Amino acid sequence: MNINVNDTMKAKITIVSTCDIFYCDGKKFVDTSVTPPCDCKSIYNASTSYTVGAIVSYNNKCYILNKGTSLNNLTAGIAPTTSAYWSLLCEKQTPLAKMR
Repeated sequence: MNINVNDTMKAKITIVSTCDIFYCDGKKFVDTSVTPPCDCKSIYNASTSYTVGAIVSYNNKCYILNKGTSLNNLTAGIAPTTSAYWSLLCEKQTPLAKMR
């Protein structure tokens, strides 16, 4: 896009996006050709205390910790299915075990 002032080009703006936020004809555009992988590296452990931002695998799903019980830490034993603290990132996860 060019920005003109008194018929003189003052700036050129290039917009680059890979997000699905653009609308055409009132409908949200969603690129269905790209499916991001859902691959968590850490398996949830009930005896571990987690820090906000931690991403874990639990029951073949990925969760992210978005709130702690004390500052930025979550008391051990609060499962990722507890939506007051955890958010689901993706529902289908690549298995962590090696395929044979």
